[in-house]
Amino acid sequence: MDPLFISVVSACTALVASIAGPLVTLAVARRQFNANVLSVNRQKWIETLRGMLAELISLLVSALVTKAGWKGKWDKGLGVVTANPAMREKLERLVLVQWNIRLLMNPTEPDHQQLYQTIESALLRGCSLTNRTMPRRKPMSRRSRHWRKRFSNGNGGELSEGYDGR
Repeated sequence: MDPLFISVVSACTALVASIAGPLVTLAVARRQFNANVLSVNRQKWIETLRGMLAELISLLVSALVTKAGWKGKWDKGLGVVTANPAMREKLERLVLVQWNIRLLMNPTEPDHQQLYQTIESALLRGCSLTNRTMPRRKPMSRRSRHWRKRFSNGNGGELSEGYDGR
């Protein structure tokens, strides 16, 4: 073979390698950056949702304890709020937390729809017409297990990739 041809082929190979190498490195770095940002944002979302759910549960338990000890007219909870202005602040906080949770969830995902239905059920239970608390239904414990499994799967709180919602 001609030495000139071999040197041209070698030079072209070096040129392609010097252009393709940085492009491949840039593409890999971009994917890693996007994966890291997604992972950090997902972890932050999970922590925020957990905190909001814990606060909602605390506010609901407080409301149920107040409801159980209330001797006056319940009137869907308005009797307590009218008699005790401090309860109005708790009610406002309860509504704020409920809507923050709703805004953190994706309304098209079945798991999120089920969680929100559970929240709505708990809120309706707390604001029922009578002064008595309603008995706990069995599906609530199944839902609780489902969400505990979903958000506490042993890998630092991140959702598992193959999780199918069961």
